[in-house]
Formats: sequence, structure tokens, C-alpha cells
Amino acid sequence: MPYFRVTPKAFGGPENLELETVTGLPEPGEGEVRIRVLVTSAAFTDVMIRKGMYPDVKDNPPFTPGYDMVGLVDATGPGATRFRPSRA
Repeated sequence: MPYFRVTPKAFGGPENLELETVTGLPEPGEGEVRIRVLVTSAAFTDVMIRKGMYPDVKDNPPFTPGYDMVGLVDATGPGATRFRPSRA
């Protein structure tokens, strides 16, 4: 099942955002979980990250923002024992 991802290709304004259709879900790695996002927002922090003005983010574009989201664990990687996939 494809999903959509918004990716900034460079720091700056909304003209640098690109909507991508992605096929195939990434599998979680060692100690990781995969989240099925139910709701997300464009919070102030996301805007500051997109502009390259948020001090705690050192990644350079392209990256997938998503500072604020609600979702369900849908897969766990090897060694991920704190969370389990949801049945909801």
C-alpha cells in the first residue's frame, strides 16, 4: 500500500517541499519500531526545522519532518521489547 511523504529538498520556504508517493514500507531495524501515523500537524517546530532555524536538529535536507504525531506501533524490529504492535 503506498503512502505519502512531504520532504523538504532544501532549507527555506514551502516552495522547497516535495510530496512523494512511496511504495513499500520500511522495515524497522535493531531496537526500532515502525509507527502507522494516524494524525500529524505542521507545528511551529516543524516550520523552524524546515527553515533550518531549530537548534536541536542537525540533519540536512532531504529528510522527513514530523515533530508532532499520533500513531500506532505496527511493527517491531529485532531487540525492540518495550513496545508491541497494536491490534487496533
